[in-house]
Amino acid sequence: MLRNLVQADGVVVHFFQFTKIALDNLIETKQGATKERWLRAAKDKALLPLLDRIIAETQAEHLFAALKAGTVSTNVHLRKLHNFAIGMGWLPRPIAHKRQWPEIFFKEKRVITWKEHQAIIASEMNPERRAFYEFCWHLGGAQSDVASLTAEDIDWQLTSRNDEGLEVGRQVKKSFSSG
Repeated sequence: MLRNLVQADGVVVHFFQFTKIALDNLIETKQGATKERWLRAAKDKALLPLLDRIIAETQAEHLFAALKAGTVSTNVHLRKLHNFAIGMGWLPRPIAHKRQWPEIFFKEKRVITWKEHQAIIASEMNPERRAFYEFCWHLGGAQSDVASLTAEDIDWQLTSRNDEGLEVGRQVKKSFSSG
């Protein structure tokens, strides 16, 4: 699976034959949630045409076609894979230089409206998840923020009332002490 490439200066560069093998090697260096993200990224349909390519024979137009077909995530992960292959010596030179890569634009984040929240609650059949969504709404927190919330993150002395008249501090304390 390894090939050798002799560069013009006589240096022998070893590289993996297929991009898929390089991607698998990159994933093996990751742990936990990062590894899970990479495993999901490896399933990106925009990357499929690249996976059977010999790395050193991949051209910039192949990368740009994948970027055009993909998402922001494709752009981020393909850059990292490209840099990983260069760092490992599997690419004799960059396929695309830093300035050639399209800029990464993330969508603007926004909060959901009361109407959207109500629609989510109405469609959620799992009572535990529905309660979690209600909890998020009352706290004004994103799911990931609330999921990682710990008792130490809360000022137990502070209470405030939201639009429904709910005293937030007391409700949060009650939720943490009953669990």
